[in-house]
Amino acid sequence: MVVKVVFIVKKWEDIKEHIPYAKCPLYRIIKHKDGKIEIRVKAGMMAWKGVFESEDDSKFQEVLNTLKTYGAIEVVDAMPDEQFI
Repeated sequence: MVVKVVFIVKKWEDIKEHIPYAKCPLYRIIKHKDGKIEIRVKAGMMAWKGVFESEDDSKFQEVLNTLKTYGAIEVVDAMPDEQFI
């Protein structure tokens, strides 16, 4: 069995430089029960995640705008392939 990993970086600026070159950049938005919002970004083998107080946070908006600029695809859910159908 092959285990695939992503390398999670600490700073948004580190992954931001790689998004334009990724074949298929992905992101997922997760709304937590406490009202905070988390965004997870994947560009190739590199990943980043950030937690924000709300969708109105300027940094959250910057991240989302950058992702949309480069055509990143929003992931709404994930599951094992054999369970999908």
